[in-house]
Amino acid sequence: MYSTPESQTKPRSHHLKPVILHIGLTLLSWQIHPTAWADENNSKANDPWSYAVGMDFWSLSPSAKENTLPSYVEENSNLLLPNSYDTWKYKNASPFLRINGNQNLSRDLSFHVKTRADQTMGVRVDEFNFQWEISPQLGLRAGVVEYKTSWCQTYETDSAWMRETDSMCATKQFQDVTGGAPGLQIYTNIPSNDYVIQTSFGIYDPLLLKYAPTEYGNSIPTAKEFHVTSNKKWGVNFNAVNIENGAEFRASYLRANQSGMAPDSSIQGHSQQTYDLIYLGANFLITTNTRLKFTASQRSQFIETHSAWDDNFNYNEKIKITTKTLEMTHQYDSQNTWAASFSKIYATLFDANFFGLDGSYQGTLDTAIIVPTNLYGLTWRHNFSQGFFSVLQYTHSQAGTWTSTNASELSQAYFPSYGHAIGARLGYQY
Repeated sequence: MYSTPESQTKPRSHHLKPVILHIGLTLLSWQIHPTAWADENNSKANDPWSYAVGMDFWSLSPSAKENTLPSYVEENSNLLLPNSYDTWKYKNASPFLRINGNQNLSRDLSFHVKTRADQTMGVRVDEFNFQWEISPQLGLRAGVVEYKTSWCQTYETDSAWMRETDSMCATKQFQDVTGGAPGLQIYTNIPSNDYVIQTSFGIYDPLLLKYAPTEYGNSIPTAKEFHVTSNKKWGVNFNAVNIENGAEFRASYLRANQSGMAPDSSIQGHSQQTYDLIYLGANFLITTNTRLKFTASQRSQFIETHSAWDDNFNYNEKIKITTKTLEMTHQYDSQNTWAASFSKIYATLFDANFFGLDGSYQGTLDTAIIVPTNLYGLTWRHNFSQGFFSVLQYTHSQAGTWTSTNASELSQAYFPSYGHAIGARLGYQY
Protein backbone atom coordinates (compact mmCIF):
# COMPACT_ATOMS: atom_id res chain seq x y z
CA MET A 1 0.00 0.00 0.00
CA TYR A 2 2.71 2.45 1.00
CA SER A 3 5.98 0.96 -0.14
CA THR A 4 9.41 2.47 0.26
CA PRO A 5 10.87 3.52 -3.11
CA GLU A 6 13.65 1.23 -4.27
CA SER A 7 15.94 4.21 -4.63
CA GLN A 8 15.45 5.14 -0.98
CA THR A 9 18.51 4.39 1.13
CA LYS A 10 17.61 1.97 3.90
CA PRO A 11 19.33 1.47 7.29
CA ARG A 12 22.22 -0.95 6.92
CA SER A 13 21.33 -2.83 10.04
CA HIS A 14 18.42 -5.21 9.50
CA HIS A 15 17.76 -4.66 13.21
CA LEU A 16 16.24 -1.32 12.32
CA LYS A 17 13.74 -1.89 9.53
CA PRO A 18 12.15 -5.09 8.24
CA VAL A 19 12.31 -4.78 4.48
CA ILE A 20 8.73 -5.86 3.85
CA LEU A 21 6.56 -4.08 6.40
CA HIS A 22 5.97 -0.36 6.46
CA ILE A 23 5.53 0.30 10.16
CA GLY A 24 2.89 3.00 10.18
CA LEU A 25 2.74 4.14 13.79
CA THR A 26 -0.26 6.21 14.65
CA LEU A 27 -3.20 6.57 16.97
CA LEU A 28 -6.80 6.71 18.16
CA SER A 29 -9.53 9.09 19.49
CA TRP A 30 -13.39 9.62 19.46
CA GLN A 31 -16.73 11.42 19.14
CA ILE A 32 -19.76 13.19 20.62
CA HIS A 33 -23.57 12.93 20.77
CA PRO A 34 -25.48 9.88 22.07
CA THR A 35 -25.86 7.57 19.09
CA ALA A 36 -26.43 4.29 20.91
CA TRP A 37 -24.50 2.37 18.26
CA ALA A 38 -27.43 2.36 15.82
CA ASP A 39 -28.50 -1.03 17.22
CA GLU A 40 -32.04 0.23 16.86
CA ASN A 41 -35.39 -1.38 16.22
CA ASN A 42 -36.42 -1.65 12.60
CA SER A 43 -39.15 0.91 13.25
CA LYS A 44 -36.40 3.52 13.03
CA ALA A 45 -35.04 2.24 9.73
CA ASN A 46 -37.58 4.25 7.73
CA ASP A 47 -35.95 7.55 8.70
CA PRO A 48 -35.09 9.57 5.59
CA TRP A 49 -31.78 8.86 3.94
CA SER A 50 -29.26 11.66 4.41
CA TYR A 51 -26.74 13.02 1.94
CA ALA A 52 -23.94 15.56 2.36
CA VAL A 53 -21.73 17.03 -0.36
CA GLY A 54 -19.33 19.97 -0.55
CA MET A 55 -15.76 21.23 -0.71
CA ASP A 56 -12.95 21.28 1.84
CA PHE A 57 -10.17 23.87 1.79
CA TRP A 58 -6.96 23.45 3.84
CA SER A 59 -3.87 25.54 4.51
CA LEU A 60 -1.04 23.48 6.07
CA SER A 61 2.11 24.71 7.84
CA PRO A 62 4.24 21.70 8.90
CA SER A 63 7.76 22.25 10.22
CA ALA A 64 8.93 19.18 8.26
CA LYS A 65 7.94 19.28 4.60
CA GLU A 66 9.07 15.69 3.95
CA ASN A 67 9.89 12.50 5.83
CA THR A 68 13.57 11.91 6.61
CA LEU A 69 13.38 8.17 5.97
CA PRO A 70 10.03 6.87 4.69
CA SER A 71 8.70 3.87 6.64
CA TYR A 72 11.05 4.67 9.52
CA VAL A 73 11.42 8.35 10.41
CA GLU A 74 8.32 10.23 9.20
CA GLU A 75 8.25 13.65 10.83
CA ASN A 76 5.67 14.98 8.37
CA SER A 77 3.31 11.99 8.28
CA ASN A 78 3.37 11.51 12.06
CA LEU A 79 1.75 14.94 12.49
CA LEU A 80 -1.46 13.42 11.09
CA LEU A 81 -2.42 16.63 9.31
CA PRO A 82 -4.82 16.36 6.33
CA ASN A 83 -1.99 15.41 3.94
CA SER A 84 -0.99 12.33 5.96
CA TYR A 85 -1.67 8.93 4.35
CA ASP A 86 -4.18 10.16 1.77
CA THR A 87 -5.68 7.63 -0.64
CA TRP A 88 -5.89 10.17 -3.44
CA LYS A 89 -3.13 12.67 -4.12
CA TYR A 90 -3.52 15.45 -1.56
CA LYS A 91 -4.85 18.81 -2.74
CA ASN A 92 -5.61 21.88 -0.64
CA ALA A 93 -9.10 22.04 -2.16
CA SER A 94 -11.01 18.79 -2.52
CA PRO A 95 -14.64 17.55 -2.67
CA PHE A 96 -16.39 15.20 -0.25
CA LEU A 97 -19.55 13.08 -0.30
CA ARG A 98 -21.46 11.23 2.45
CA ILE A 99 -24.46 8.90 2.08
CA ASN A 100 -26.26 7.40 5.07
CA GLY A 101 -29.23 5.17 4.27
CA ASN A 102 -31.72 3.01 6.19
CA GLN A 103 -34.58 1.18 4.55
CA ASN A 104 -37.24 -1.18 5.89
CA LEU A 105 -37.74 -4.27 3.74
CA SER A 106 -40.29 -5.93 6.01
CA ARG A 107 -41.47 -5.73 9.61
CA ASP A 108 -38.32 -7.52 10.88
CA LEU A 109 -35.79 -6.94 8.07
CA SER A 110 -34.00 -3.71 7.18
CA PHE A 111 -31.13 -2.57 4.98
CA HIS A 112 -28.39 -0.12 6.07
CA VAL A 113 -25.64 1.61 4.08
CA LYS A 114 -22.98 4.20 4.85
CA THR A 115 -20.59 5.26 2.11
CA ARG A 116 -18.23 8.16 1.56
CA ALA A 117 -15.83 9.66 -0.97
CA ASP A 118 -12.97 12.05 -0.16
CA GLN A 119 -9.25 12.34 -0.78
CA THR A 120 -8.32 10.76 2.57
CA MET A 121 -10.38 7.56 2.29
CA GLY A 122 -11.02 7.43 -1.43
CA VAL A 123 -14.37 5.78 -2.19
CA ARG A 124 -15.25 3.72 0.88
CA VAL A 125 -18.26 1.68 1.98
CA ASP A 126 -18.35 1.70 5.79
CA GLU A 127 -21.61 -0.22 6.12
CA PHE A 128 -23.65 -2.35 3.72
CA ASN A 129 -25.68 -4.85 5.68
CA PHE A 130 -29.04 -6.43 6.35
CA GLN A 131 -30.43 -6.44 9.86
CA TRP A 132 -32.90 -9.06 11.06
CA GLU A 133 -34.77 -8.26 14.26
CA ILE A 134 -35.53 -11.65 15.78
CA SER A 135 -37.19 -9.97 18.76
CA PRO A 136 -37.10 -6.50 20.37
CA GLN A 137 -34.15 -7.72 22.44
CA LEU A 138 -32.21 -9.82 19.89
CA GLY A 139 -31.02 -9.32 16.32
CA LEU A 140 -28.60 -10.37 13.59
CA ARG A 141 -26.65 -8.25 11.15
CA ALA A 142 -24.84 -9.59 8.04
CA GLY A 143 -22.77 -7.83 5.38
CA VAL A 144 -20.25 -5.04 5.85
CA VAL A 145 -20.71 -4.25 9.55
CA GLU A 146 -19.01 -1.99 12.09
CA TYR A 147 -16.67 -3.42 14.75
CA LYS A 148 -18.03 -0.89 17.28
CA THR A 149 -14.50 0.00 18.40
CA SER A 150 -14.60 3.74 17.78
CA TRP A 151 -16.98 6.72 17.88
CA CYS A 152 -16.38 8.39 14.54
CA GLN A 153 -18.68 11.29 13.63
CA THR A 154 -18.35 10.90 9.87
CA TYR A 155 -22.06 10.31 9.29
CA GLU A 156 -23.50 12.46 12.06
CA THR A 157 -25.55 15.18 10.37
CA ASP A 158 -24.61 17.77 13.01
CA SER A 159 -20.89 16.96 13.35
CA ALA A 160 -18.74 20.05 13.85
CA TRP A 161 -15.54 18.46 12.52
CA MET A 162 -13.96 18.50 9.08
CA ARG A 163 -11.24 16.13 10.27
CA GLU A 164 -11.29 14.62 13.73
CA THR A 165 -8.19 14.44 15.90
CA ASP A 166 -8.86 10.71 16.25
CA SER A 167 -6.53 9.07 13.73
CA MET A 168 -8.80 6.02 13.54
CA CYS A 169 -11.39 8.27 11.92
CA ALA A 170 -8.98 10.27 9.81
CA THR A 171 -6.68 7.85 7.92
CA LYS A 172 -7.61 4.86 5.76
CA GLN A 173 -5.20 2.27 7.10
CA PHE A 174 -6.35 2.77 10.68
CA GLN A 175 -9.99 3.06 9.68
CA ASP A 176 -9.50 -0.41 8.22
CA VAL A 177 -8.23 -1.58 11.61
CA THR A 178 -11.11 -0.25 13.74
CA GLY A 179 -13.91 0.56 11.29
CA GLY A 180 -15.52 -2.66 10.11
CA ALA A 181 -15.48 -5.44 7.53
CA PRO A 182 -17.64 -8.15 5.93
CA GLY A 183 -18.96 -10.27 8.75
CA LEU A 184 -21.79 -11.45 10.93
CA GLN A 185 -22.96 -9.91 14.23
CA ILE A 186 -25.46 -10.93 16.86
CA TYR A 187 -26.62 -8.13 19.16
CA THR A 188 -28.93 -7.54 22.10
CA ASN A 189 -30.91 -4.54 23.44
CA ILE A 190 -31.97 -5.09 27.05
CA PRO A 191 -33.79 -2.40 29.10
CA SER A 192 -32.61 -2.16 32.71
CA ASN A 193 -34.09 0.57 34.92
CA ASP A 194 -32.86 3.90 33.46
CA TYR A 195 -30.46 2.21 31.00
CA VAL A 196 -30.57 0.28 27.78
CA ILE A 197 -27.80 -2.31 27.83
CA GLN A 198 -26.48 -3.23 24.39
CA THR A 199 -24.06 -6.06 23.62
CA SER A 200 -22.75 -7.60 20.43
CA PHE A 201 -20.50 -10.41 19.25
CA GLY A 202 -19.16 -10.61 15.72
CA ILE A 203 -16.88 -12.54 13.39
CA TYR A 204 -15.24 -10.77 10.44
CA ASP A 205 -13.03 -11.33 7.39
CA PRO A 206 -11.66 -8.14 5.75
CA LEU A 207 -10.36 -10.17 2.78
CA LEU A 208 -13.88 -11.07 1.65
CA LEU A 209 -14.90 -9.13 -1.47
CA LYS A 210 -11.36 -7.61 -1.35
CA TYR A 211 -12.77 -5.15 1.18
CA ALA A 212 -9.41 -4.39 2.90
CA PRO A 213 -6.83 -6.60 1.14
CA THR A 214 -3.76 -4.88 2.62
CA GLU A 215 -4.94 -4.37 6.22
CA TYR A 216 -2.36 -5.95 8.55
CA GLY A 217 -2.83 -4.41 11.98
CA ASN A 218 -0.56 -1.46 12.71
CA SER A 219 1.75 -2.45 9.87
CA ILE A 220 1.25 -1.49 6.25
CA PRO A 221 2.43 -4.20 3.84
CA THR A 222 3.74 -3.04 0.50
CA ALA A 223 1.33 -3.94 -2.26
CA LYS A 224 3.91 -5.60 -4.54
CA GLU A 225 6.20 -7.28 -2.02
CA PHE A 226 3.77 -8.65 0.56
CA HIS A 227 0.37 -10.33 0.26
CA VAL A 228 -2.05 -10.74 3.15
CA THR A 229 -3.34 -14.31 2.91
CA SER A 230 -5.59 -14.57 5.99
CA ASN A 231 -7.29 -12.01 8.23
CA LYS A 232 -9.79 -13.48 10.71
CA LYS A 233 -11.28 -11.33 13.48
CA TRP A 234 -13.78 -11.59 16.29
CA GLY A 235 -14.96 -8.95 18.71
CA VAL A 236 -17.26 -8.28 21.66
CA ASN A 237 -18.84 -4.99 22.73
CA PHE A 238 -20.75 -3.59 25.65
CA ASN A 239 -22.67 -0.32 25.56
CA ALA A 240 -24.90 1.30 28.20
CA VAL A 241 -27.15 4.26 27.40
CA ASN A 242 -28.98 6.24 30.08
CA ILE A 243 -32.40 7.03 28.63
CA GLU A 244 -32.96 9.88 31.11
CA ASN A 245 -29.82 11.99 30.54
CA GLY A 246 -28.23 10.53 27.38
CA ALA A 247 -25.02 9.38 29.08
CA GLU A 248 -23.31 6.58 27.17
CA PHE A 249 -20.54 4.17 28.18
CA ARG A 250 -18.71 1.74 25.92
CA ALA A 251 -16.20 -1.11 26.28
CA SER A 252 -14.97 -3.10 23.27
CA TYR A 253 -12.43 -5.82 22.48
CA LEU A 254 -11.29 -6.93 19.02
CA ARG A 255 -8.95 -9.84 18.26
CA ALA A 256 -7.30 -10.52 14.88
CA ASN A 257 -5.29 -13.51 13.66
CA GLN A 258 -3.50 -12.60 10.45
CA SER A 259 -0.94 -14.09 8.08
CA GLY A 260 0.79 -13.14 4.86
CA MET A 261 3.60 -14.00 2.49
CA ALA A 262 6.43 -12.42 0.52
CA PRO A 263 6.42 -14.25 -2.83
CA ASP A 264 9.72 -12.80 -4.08
CA SER A 265 12.05 -15.70 -4.90
CA SER A 266 14.91 -14.00 -3.04
CA ILE A 267 12.86 -14.00 0.17
CA GLN A 268 10.21 -16.73 0.07
CA GLY A 269 8.97 -15.47 3.39
CA HIS A 270 5.81 -15.79 5.42
CA SER A 271 4.45 -13.91 8.40
CA GLN A 272 1.81 -14.38 11.07
CA GLN A 273 0.64 -12.06 13.81
CA THR A 274 -1.95 -11.46 16.48
CA TYR A 275 -3.62 -8.13 17.10
CA ASP A 276 -5.58 -7.02 20.18
CA LEU A 277 -7.60 -3.81 20.52
CA ILE A 278 -9.14 -2.63 23.80
CA TYR A 279 -11.41 0.43 23.67
CA LEU A 280 -13.13 2.31 26.50
CA GLY A 281 -15.29 5.42 26.27
CA ALA A 282 -17.70 7.68 28.14
CA ASN A 283 -19.94 10.33 26.59
CA PHE A 284 -22.23 12.52 28.71
CA LEU A 285 -23.78 15.96 29.20
CA ILE A 286 -22.14 18.37 31.64
CA THR A 287 -24.66 21.16 30.96
CA THR A 288 -27.87 21.31 28.96
CA ASN A 289 -26.00 22.16 25.74
CA THR A 290 -22.47 20.88 26.45
CA ARG A 291 -21.31 17.31 26.01
CA LEU A 292 -18.01 15.80 27.17
CA LYS A 293 -16.46 12.63 25.76
CA PHE A 294 -13.42 10.72 26.98
CA THR A 295 -11.92 7.66 25.30
CA ALA A 296 -8.87 5.46 25.84
CA SER A 297 -7.54 2.62 23.76
CA GLN A 298 -4.63 0.24 23.48
CA ARG A 299 -3.62 -1.71 20.38
CA SER A 300 -1.05 -4.47 20.76
CA GLN A 301 0.48 -6.46 17.92
CA PHE A 302 2.94 -9.38 17.92
CA ILE A 303 4.54 -10.30 14.59
CA GLU A 304 6.62 -13.32 13.59
CA THR A 305 8.27 -13.52 10.17
CA HIS A 306 10.35 -16.23 8.52
CA SER A 307 12.29 -16.47 5.29
CA ALA A 308 14.05 -19.27 3.43
CA TRP A 309 16.72 -16.98 1.95
CA ASP A 310 16.80 -13.50 3.54
CA ASP A 311 17.76 -13.11 7.20
CA ASN A 312 16.34 -9.57 7.12
CA PHE A 313 12.96 -11.29 7.22
CA ASN A 314 13.64 -13.57 10.22
CA TYR A 315 12.46 -11.71 13.30
CA ASN A 316 9.64 -11.17 15.77
CA GLU A 317 8.60 -7.89 17.34
CA LYS A 318 5.91 -6.10 19.30
CA ILE A 319 4.06 -2.90 18.45
CA LYS A 320 1.87 -1.04 20.92
CA ILE A 321 -0.16 2.14 20.46
CA THR A 322 -2.07 3.86 23.25
CA THR A 323 -4.36 6.85 22.85
CA LYS A 324 -6.33 9.08 25.17
CA THR A 325 -8.75 11.68 23.84
CA LEU A 326 -10.87 14.33 25.51
CA GLU A 327 -13.48 16.19 23.46
CA MET A 328 -16.05 18.81 24.39
CA THR A 329 -18.92 19.97 22.20
CA HIS A 330 -21.17 22.95 22.91
CA GLN A 331 -24.33 23.71 20.94
CA TYR A 332 -24.69 27.47 21.29
CA ASP A 333 -28.02 27.55 19.45
CA SER A 334 -29.76 25.77 16.58
CA GLN A 335 -27.33 27.24 14.07
CA ASN A 336 -23.96 27.23 15.85
CA THR A 337 -21.90 24.42 17.39
CA TRP A 338 -18.41 24.67 18.89
CA ALA A 339 -16.04 21.80 19.69
CA ALA A 340 -12.55 21.33 21.13
CA SER A 341 -10.48 18.16 21.28
CA PHE A 342 -7.12 16.94 22.60
CA SER A 343 -5.56 13.60 21.71
CA LYS A 344 -2.37 12.14 23.17
CA ILE A 345 -0.91 9.21 21.24
CA TYR A 346 2.05 7.06 22.16
CA ALA A 347 3.30 4.52 19.62
CA THR A 348 6.16 2.10 20.31
CA LEU A 349 7.91 -0.55 18.25
CA PHE A 350 9.96 -2.60 20.68
CA ASP A 351 11.41 -6.00 21.63
CA ALA A 352 12.57 -6.96 18.14
CA ASN A 353 14.37 -10.35 18.20
CA PHE A 354 16.37 -11.49 15.16
CA PHE A 355 17.33 -14.95 13.95
CA GLY A 356 19.61 -16.48 11.33
CA LEU A 357 18.40 -18.60 8.44
CA ASP A 358 19.15 -21.66 10.57
CA GLY A 359 16.91 -20.31 13.35
CA SER A 360 19.79 -19.35 15.64
CA TYR A 361 19.27 -16.30 17.86
CA GLN A 362 21.12 -13.24 16.55
CA GLY A 363 20.19 -10.51 19.02
CA THR A 364 17.50 -8.19 20.38
CA LEU A 365 16.80 -4.54 19.67
CA ASP A 366 14.97 -2.92 22.58
CA THR A 367 12.65 0.00 21.80
CA ALA A 368 13.48 0.61 18.15
CA ILE A 369 11.00 3.48 17.55
CA ILE A 370 8.92 5.68 19.84
CA VAL A 371 6.45 8.16 18.33
CA PRO A 372 4.57 10.46 20.73
CA THR A 373 2.02 12.77 19.06
CA ASN A 374 -0.22 15.45 20.59
CA LEU A 375 -3.14 16.78 18.56
CA TYR A 376 -5.24 19.83 19.47
CA GLY A 377 -8.38 20.83 17.58
CA LEU A 378 -10.87 23.70 17.61
CA THR A 379 -13.86 23.91 15.29
CA TRP A 380 -17.04 25.91 14.66
CA ARG A 381 -20.02 24.80 12.58
CA HIS A 382 -22.70 27.18 11.32
CA ASN A 383 -25.95 25.99 9.74
CA PHE A 384 -27.51 28.24 7.13
CA SER A 385 -31.02 27.87 5.76
CA GLN A 386 -32.15 25.22 3.26
CA GLY A 387 -29.47 22.66 4.19
CA PHE A 388 -26.31 24.70 3.59
CA PHE A 389 -23.63 24.73 6.29
CA SER A 390 -20.02 25.78 6.92
CA VAL A 391 -17.22 24.57 9.20
CA LEU A 392 -14.06 26.39 10.27
CA GLN A 393 -11.37 24.27 11.95
CA TYR A 394 -7.91 24.78 13.42
CA THR A 395 -5.59 21.85 14.24
CA HIS A 396 -2.20 21.97 15.94
CA SER A 397 0.06 18.92 16.09
CA GLN A 398 3.30 18.13 17.89
CA ALA A 399 5.20 14.93 17.14
CA GLY A 400 8.58 13.37 17.75
CA THR A 401 10.32 10.20 16.65
CA TRP A 402 12.87 8.51 18.91
CA THR A 403 14.95 5.94 17.03
CA SER A 404 17.87 3.62 17.53
CA THR A 405 21.04 5.07 15.98
CA ASN A 406 22.43 1.75 14.73
CA ALA A 407 21.95 2.93 11.16
CA SER A 408 24.77 5.05 9.81
CA GLU A 409 22.28 6.88 7.56
CA LEU A 410 20.81 8.59 10.66
CA SER A 411 22.90 11.25 12.35
CA GLN A 412 20.58 11.78 15.32
CA ALA A 413 18.25 9.84 17.58
CA TYR A 414 15.36 12.32 17.94
CA PHE A 415 13.38 13.92 15.11
CA PRO A 416 10.86 16.51 16.37
CA SER A 417 8.18 18.18 14.27
CA TYR A 418 5.10 20.34 14.63
CA GLY A 419 2.47 21.77 12.35
CA HIS A 420 -0.77 23.72 11.92
CA ALA A 421 -3.79 23.22 9.69
CA ILE A 422 -6.53 25.76 9.04
CA GLY A 423 -9.57 24.43 7.21
CA ALA A 424 -12.90 25.63 5.85
CA ARG A 425 -15.77 23.46 4.66
CA LEU A 426 -18.73 24.57 2.55
CA GLY A 427 -21.40 21.92 2.35
CA TYR A 428 -24.99 21.05 1.61
CA GLN A 429 -27.00 18.23 3.18
CA TYR A 430 -30.50 16.91 2.70
